[in-house]
Amino acid sequence: IFFNAQNVAYHQQGRIAEIYMELCDRYSEYLKQNPSFLPKVMLCFLDQRGLRHPAISVQSRASYLLTRLAKAVRQQLLPYLSDVLQSLQEVLTEVAETPVTSSEQANGNGNDGKSSWRGADDRVYAFEAAGLIVGQEQLEVIEQAMWLNAVVEGLCTRMKQSVEKVRTGEWSLAFGGAAAGHQIA
Repeated sequence: IFFNAQNVAYHQQGRIAEIYMELCDRYSEYLKQNPSFLPKVMLCFLDQRGLRHPAISVQSRASYLLTRLAKAVRQQLLPYLSDVLQSLQEVLTEVAETPVTSSEQANGNGNDGKSSWRGADDRVYAFEAAGLIVGQEQLEVIEQAMWLNAVVEGLCTRMKQSVEKVRTGEWSLAFGGAAAGHQIA
């Protein structure tokens, strides 16, 4: 692909990264036939040019396109599974740690340009991409369970910490008493 040879994906402008990811999605059949390009392509989706980009619009588009691309080339990702899932695990933990406000739940995405992972749809796409990659038919059930455990381990730890904060009352203090009326047994 011309775009890989010219390092277009490394351009600082967010719109260029979006266009690059759009092209990767559009030409996923080429990537299926030439999987040697997948490490560079996936890195673009998973680093500061995609899911970790400072602009919410780029993050949002990257999460949607990652799901589409993962669906198209998931069999070809097997040799790169470890690296992809490790990067995705870090992103999923970040996604889970960022709260969604009620207006963002209603609108689907935030628009303040400051926080990342604002929209509920973006979160769903990120988790769907992980599920598509982990749930491959070519992997043995034991291997799928191992990868699933690796992906959600950080999330489960974070949930346990949050439950403990609710039990001790730290949660209600941190969020202005929002959880004060809720009790966890």
